[in-house]
Amino acid sequence: MFLPIIKKESTDNRNFVKKAVNWALRQIGKRNLDLNNKAIKTAKEIQRIDSKSAKWVASDAIRELTGEAVQKKVAKRRHIKMGGLGHSAVLRTLLFGSYNPEALSLSEIERWLRERKYLKIEGDIDIL
Repeated sequence: MFLPIIKKESTDNRNFVKKAVNWALRQIGKRNLDLNNKAIKTAKEIQRIDSKSAKWVASDAIRELTGEAVQKKVAKRRHIKMGGLGHSAVLRTLLFGSYNPEALSLSEIERWLRERKYLKIEGDIDIL
C-alpha cells in the first residue's frame, strides 16, 4: 500500500512534494471507512515525526479526514444511487465488481440479499 511511502516522504520540505504527499493521504482517506481509519492512523504517526513538513501534512490531513463532510461521505459508501441503471445492473456490479449480464438473475440476487437482510429497495438501493 502507499501509506508507508507517504509516511516516509512526509518529511520532504519541497513545497510540491509536501502538497502531493498531503493530497495523496487525504484522497486515500476519502475512499471508504477502512481506508479513512488507516489514513487517520498514518497521519497521527506522521504527526509525531520531528519535522515541520510532516507536522503540516499530518495536521491538514487529520483536520479534513476527521471532518464532518468526509465522515458522512465514507459512512455513505454503502448507499448507492441508481443513476439510471436498473436494479439488476447495480446489484450485479455490487456483487461481482462489474456489470456481468451472465451472472445471477435479478430475482436470485435480490432473494439472496433480502434473506441475509442486506437489501432494502425504495427508489435507491440501500445495502444494510
